[in-house]
Amino acid sequence: SYIDYTVTFVLGNGEADIVRTYHYYDTVEVPENPEKASTAEYSYEFAGWDSEIETKVKGNVTYTAKYNERKNKYTVTFKNYNGTVLEEKKVEYGLVPTYTGETPVKVADETYTYEFKNWDKKLAPVEGNVEYTAEYDSSYIDYTVTFVLGNGEADIVRTYHYGDTV
Repeated sequence: SYIDYTVTFVLGNGEADIVRTYHYYDTVEVPENPEKASTAEYSYEFAGWDSEIETKVKGNVTYTAKYNERKNKYTVTFKNYNGTVLEEKKVEYGLVPTYTGETPVKVADETYTYEFKNWDKKLAPVEGNVEYTAEYDSSYIDYTVTFVLGNGEADIVRTYHYGDTV
């Protein structure tokens, strides 16, 4: 009676191992290159089997799939208050992004001056594509109205904000 030999392919990707039974010197049927699903952190590429596959069966043997692991990168976008992109970069999963551009600016209008305060959310380790939007502190612009009386009395000086009634 024939001796049965087992050839096992360990896929290492969550799928069941491929186990085949052969007789001595049968031709080994090699499975297609397995794929391993990406995670949020890593992508995987099949890199071959852990040892060279013997094409003819000579005994029990196990082959284990090897994968090249690549850390994923995601797009981090820093935007100004009006949606203008200030900086966009690719950042590796798990790293905290940094803004390396010039300090964001919001031009003063008739009522307020603006100073960059921070981003709309705390800079956190990257787990996917993310956008940060500049936020500003506003300060009223003080307008001075001076009434020069010209009669020896002190000038009348008053401070107003844009749109106030004088």
